[in-house]
Amino acid sequence: MAKGQGLSDRLEDVRRSVASSLRRHWIFVVLVVCGSVLRAVVTLAYRPALFYSDSVDYLQHAYRLPLSYWHPPGYSAFLRIVLSTGTLAAVPIMQHLIVLGSSILLYATLIRMGVRTQLAGLACAPLLVDAYQLQIEQYILSEALFEVFIICIIATLLWSHYLTNRRIVLTGILLGAAAVVRLDAIGLMLPVAGFVVARWVGWRRTVALLTISAIPLLGMASLRASEGEGFSITGDMGGIWLYGRVAPFANCSIAQVPYPEQRFCPTQPLGERPGTSWFENSRDSPARLIHAGHAASSGELSDFARRIIVAQPLDYIRAVTGSFASQFRPTRSQVAGGPSVEPWVFATSVGARDRFSPNPELMMALYGGPRPKLNLTLAGLLHSYQRRVYTPGPVMAMCLLIALAGIYRPVRASHRQMAAALLTGLGVIVVLWATVTVEFTWRYVLPSLVLLPSAAVLSAGSGIISSMALQRDRVLRSLVFRRTDHAGWPSVDLGTPGDTCGSVSDRHLLDGQSVDEKSGPHYRRRGVGRVRSKVLDPGLACDLADADVLSNETSVSREAARR
Repeated sequence: MAKGQGLSDRLEDVRRSVASSLRRHWIFVVLVVCGSVLRAVVTLAYRPALFYSDSVDYLQHAYRLPLSYWHPPGYSAFLRIVLSTGTLAAVPIMQHLIVLGSSILLYATLIRMGVRTQLAGLACAPLLVDAYQLQIEQYILSEALFEVFIICIIATLLWSHYLTNRRIVLTGILLGAAAVVRLDAIGLMLPVAGFVVARWVGWRRTVALLTISAIPLLGMASLRASEGEGFSITGDMGGIWLYGRVAPFANCSIAQVPYPEQRFCPTQPLGERPGTSWFENSRDSPARLIHAGHAASSGELSDFARRIIVAQPLDYIRAVTGSFASQFRPTRSQVAGGPSVEPWVFATSVGARDRFSPNPELMMALYGGPRPKLNLTLAGLLHSYQRRVYTPGPVMAMCLLIALAGIYRPVRASHRQMAAALLTGLGVIVVLWATVTVEFTWRYVLPSLVLLPSAAVLSAGSGIISSMALQRDRVLRSLVFRRTDHAGWPSVDLGTPGDTCGSVSDRHLLDGQSVDEKSGPHYRRRGVGRVRSKVLDPGLACDLADADVLSNETSVSREAARR
């Protein structure tokens, strides 16, 4: 009887704990449920997957050892593992699942950093319910896996205040893995290295992190060299990408291009030239024309592009910044001279689905899976949903401004501000790095849906934004610490659960004394005189400087109470 009573008590405790957690995290729970339902609808509407021109290359090299001259091998290795199930339908399902799992990891990381549950849930909303995010996960493309690696890097660096050797090694491994999935991850090494340096972990561990992250890239370059392509990370496509970036504004008379490379000069007058995509892909592009029996090499196109950049740096900067700023447009419309936005819109007909896609029937025959099927009813619903539910560019611009305002602090930065700076740097670099070498397309913006909103909620309680709030809090703290309870001991307000920036808790800042929850609204604090040298959970401590102020005020108030 006693055992049965004990079991029922434990079950009741579990039920209450679960109910309490659901009440506290209800916003995120609702978003996860909605995101799961939406992903199920996408999977049923576009079976077994969506395809793009890049998908063919990824799938081919999942079964062939020679590296692609177009893409790094990381995503193809992922496809090889998933396709061991025998069906292409497993790929988008796996991508949906890992993105849902990574959203939970991102939310947990923000909570550990002291972000309120409501703000943390809203920061995860673009990743969970943005229509363009849902659609890209159904494609056989590397974007979803790349986003998951970025979230894992963030969680590894920010999970706690102290960067141990294991976390340094794990961060390097994740960075290297992300780089062989998408080469844009090379640029992410800059803000990650800056964050590690700012945490004062020592130059040896910083060098170790960068070395570990570079090992997969060096291995990939060595493998290309063994295949006769030269020691290169980008392969043969690097030259034509850079050529297409500069050709729309190239002025060969200014650049003084040597005679052998003058055949790459565009023949159209400035201001009347087509966009980057034409110079990269058209058969009439100077980069594609056959000269003296051979096509232009990647090295020749790279040399021409570098000459143009050196001779016309302002034009190049203008082109890159213009592409970077395109992500802040109110609507997801086609950028002038850029590729069409139609591939990233939910198709409502078979013709629209296959317009930019290889033959789905052939893909099924080669790699296995059910026959392609489009559910027109669900596709129409998703198309209508996409017109209304996505993250507008001005919202992302506002997140960036909030993040920048919160980072600034004239004296010294807290761990939370450094985390916001890390996410802001990643959010800027992930798009800027892509637009430096290739033309802008909306699929490159998706990783910033993870980074900029998270940076904004981390910055919401720091820097310029909190200057007035800090003055108010100091007044309130002085009033709180001058109060004493019935026994003459100073009392401390615990604040709101989940908000560690605006409250003081023994668990985080004080000498480890337990809180007597039955002592009424004023909690007794004994042995409160100093801040611990190592906080129990430093990831939740917003600012150790504020902790010093609180500790001093507590000591003064206790001394006054004794007198």
